[in-house]
Amino acid sequence: MFIKVTEDYPAKTTFEKKILGKYFKQNPPCHKVKVLLAWRRKIDHAYISKFRNLKAVIRYGVGFDNVDLKVLKKRKIMLFNNPIYGVDEVSDTSLAMALNFCRRIGNYDQLTKKILNKKKRKKNSLIKEIRRLKEMNFGIIGAGNIGSVLIKKTLPIFKNVAFYDPYKGRNFEKKLKCKKFYSLKNFLKWSDVVSLHITLNKKTNSLIDGKFLKYLGKKKILINTSRYKLIKNIKTLKNALDKKILIGIGLDIELDEIDGKDMKMLKQLSKSKKYGNKILLSPHVAYYSKESFVDMRINATKTALNVFKGRYKKNRII
Repeated sequence: MFIKVTEDYPAKTTFEKKILGKYFKQNPPCHKVKVLLAWRRKIDHAYISKFRNLKAVIRYGVGFDNVDLKVLKKRKIMLFNNPIYGVDEVSDTSLAMALNFCRRIGNYDQLTKKILNKKKRKKNSLIKEIRRLKEMNFGIIGAGNIGSVLIKKTLPIFKNVAFYDPYKGRNFEKKLKCKKFYSLKNFLKWSDVVSLHITLNKKTNSLIDGKFLKYLGKKKILINTSRYKLIKNIKTLKNALDKKILIGIGLDIELDEIDGKDMKMLKQLSKSKKYGNKILLSPHVAYYSKESFVDMRINATKTALNVFKGRYKKNRII
């Protein structure tokens, strides 16, 4: 029996071979696959049915919405994820996106380049909306591995930092030395910047809708380095920009998750002079650095080896 890596894996399997040794095979017969190391491909009934002796699926990443949990449960196949890599990288990206909008770095970059090209300076090039960071409230939804690290990074920078996470108790609030909100409505109203660090599931799907944005008030900044489908649709974000509910949106999202209609609107907004400098995009790479990519591969592969040898406790989802 062997451990297999899914076909969409983007790197050479050097680390996997080194750690797994005789248990790893690049393309073993399907009936000899006991553990599957899964990248981003869909792990559904059609795919899983190929592996009649499969005992476990190990995700390289944190999320597992690409995995059909019903099929796994029916087949009594275990699922494990990889929650502790790229924590610094994602929190750094979230903070960098927020600071870009707080200090209007992108706006001033474009303005300066226009001045250079036209060789003519505008009389007033100040952006009145800019505020001192020490007068702003930074709000974090989800105080897990990434959210907790972001709290520590933002505490010395902003006036106040708080989080909303219904799964964390008062002891966690004391541990982080950070205020916890128990009402999402009050949390959104209080926050000048909202950064999302939650998993995608039935409860969080389309969390960012008209009602969510209405609670924010005016002139807020929204950062999402989690998943695109936390947002209802791009039109919702455009409406929030038009009403000046949002003055900056940072999205680190998987572009393949965006449907045709939303993709068309996102392209239009990104090219627009009116909206372009209010939206900052990256293609779901906030987790990445040379070091974090190595960590991800080693952690996931070690989990696969443990599971193969019958050790099931760490990072198990089902």
